[in-house]
Amino acid sequence: MTLVSSCAPTLQRDVRELAPVDGWRVIEPAGTGRAWCPCGTDTGTVVWADALSAHQWHTPVR
Repeated sequence: MTLVSSCAPTLQRDVRELAPVDGWRVIEPAGTGRAWCPCGTDTGTVVWADALSAHQWHTPVR
């Protein structure tokens, strides 16, 4: 199956900053994210698994 689309979806994972450890900045995944595309698809901030699923569903198969 070949599905060609001009869509180019973007996936963004949210992170949160924790207290520094020995002077080093500590960042961890927040468990949320967002998938959006110029065609108008936008999940808003949702659970990471839902954002990833929407991105995979919206990404064209080549």
